[in-house]
Amino acid sequence: MAATRSTEAGHDPVLSAGMGVPKRRAAAGRTAHATWKWRRRTWSAVLALHLVAAEASLSPDGTVRDLGGSNFSAAITRSGGLSFVEFYAPWCGHCKKLVPEWERTAELCRDDGILVAKVDSIAEKALAQQHEVQSFPTLRLFRGSPKVSVKYEGPRTAAKMAEWVKAKQNEDLVQRLPASSEEIAAWASQKPVAVLGLLEGVVESSVLLQALEDASFTLNPSAAGGEVPIGIVESTSPALLKSLGSTGSGPRPTLPCVALLRSFDFEEKVSVFTPQGSWPNSFEALMSWIAAKRVPALIPGSEQTEKFFLQDIDPGNGLVLYFGEDEQLRRDLHELAVSFRSDAKLKWVHLKKSQFGESLGKNVGLTPADFPEVAIWEFGETEDTDKVYRLSQQSSGAALTRKAVQAFVDDWRQGKLSAEKDPVVSVTSDTFDSLVIDNDKDVLVEFYAPWCGHCKALAPEYKLVAQHYALDDDISIVRPGCLQSDKLAFEGVLTGAFFSLAFVSVFICQSEDGCDEVQTWLCRHQELSDPQALCKGQEGDSHRRGVQVNADQGWNSGVHRRAPCHEEEGRQRRKAERHRQ
Repeated sequence: MAATRSTEAGHDPVLSAGMGVPKRRAAAGRTAHATWKWRRRTWSAVLALHLVAAEASLSPDGTVRDLGGSNFSAAITRSGGLSFVEFYAPWCGHCKKLVPEWERTAELCRDDGILVAKVDSIAEKALAQQHEVQSFPTLRLFRGSPKVSVKYEGPRTAAKMAEWVKAKQNEDLVQRLPASSEEIAAWASQKPVAVLGLLEGVVESSVLLQALEDASFTLNPSAAGGEVPIGIVESTSPALLKSLGSTGSGPRPTLPCVALLRSFDFEEKVSVFTPQGSWPNSFEALMSWIAAKRVPALIPGSEQTEKFFLQDIDPGNGLVLYFGEDEQLRRDLHELAVSFRSDAKLKWVHLKKSQFGESLGKNVGLTPADFPEVAIWEFGETEDTDKVYRLSQQSSGAALTRKAVQAFVDDWRQGKLSAEKDPVVSVTSDTFDSLVIDNDKDVLVEFYAPWCGHCKALAPEYKLVAQHYALDDDISIVRPGCLQSDKLAFEGVLTGAFFSLAFVSVFICQSEDGCDEVQTWLCRHQELSDPQALCKGQEGDSHRRGVQVNADQGWNSGVHRRAPCHEEEGRQRRKAERHRQ
């Protein structure tokens, strides 16, 4: 699944004002730019004077302020700058641990005019939902408006949090560029997507500049220009857009306007946005437009792009995954993806034989040997209820063509396809004894928790292990949900940590390694000639249900590894033992 990362404050290089522009024009641009900033600052100063008395009573210096639905919007707006807000739950252990650091952060930000506050998300559920709070604590930095915010995901120490906030306060949110198509193209080529504001007229351009600064603040959590660089240029002619690659289709753009410059294959290079109404009310429309346009129809799968297709995983939504490197088929599938763009439930992803492609392939039971392939990954309520459909299994022997893929996707949308059988056997408290304890087979059990990150990382590897042993009559690979039934968390098997892998009645294993390591671990323990010796205390715990096997005992160190070629020998030995019994 999607990986989470911590980000720390930093700055990307900023282009110099007036670079490559005649001195008089550059000076005039700086004067106009200064005029816009002076007007905004003057308005902010006037607003601050009117509200200073109220603000002094609402936000004591150096203290964390409590906010709720009744005063949240007013406080964020009145702060006149940045507001750092913690959304917490009273019962959350991480939130309790954060308290001293959060109070210290307020003290460190006191002299910079930054409001530090907190919101009880349990008491203020509507407010928490409005700001997309899905875990605790959630830390968001607001910029003068409840609509303009960015999530903090860095270290939760006062020093690091204060450092990040102050860096965000002092960063240059937009880069001033010369009206040169060559230099703008070079600037935009550094990232897959860049936003360019074309300014004309002091009043409208001032409002547009404010919207672009807010957009840069929101789109670049770590530093301006980090993910989506945003620049501005003075231009009196939309012809500049044509020189940047605009096809000129649609109505002639009017200035000021915003252009999105993209470097995606098979996609238009320049898209233009002008608001339907007035610029002062355009921020939300601008952000929605950027969100829709910054992602190509056929998304190239990578660690940098996974957030675009592994976030919207509501039940019933799906991914069409193309594993392969045929250029013509990639072009055909891009055209198909464009035709399905109105279907919000479906995203299209192209994956190569790379580390990321192979890693994502494991989630749908694919290995590099299965490439090329087209599969649909349909999300369920939980990872256990996800479904996978593979084109090669729906249409045996069919070639990978645009026509075949379109029919495959159409059948999925109409509910005509049958999902692959999950090789991992699901057990419940009612079936645990019959499928695990009383089973004549050797049984490998993963005890897991749905919220556990290590368990999520293991899930695709565990599925590959199950596929490897799918035709083996002597072993079952099963997985119960530990949190769904207290009966399954029996003494001697669970040690209080997830995930645990156990050979029931013999072994328990805890590790974060992948498919190959699990298989070699299985080989080792299946081949023990006298498993009853373990119950006599000759090799550890004398408890009937097994011995803890962890990294210190060599499971991760490799001293017990056996090659897969030993599996058949182990099977024959076990069969002989059962026959003697």
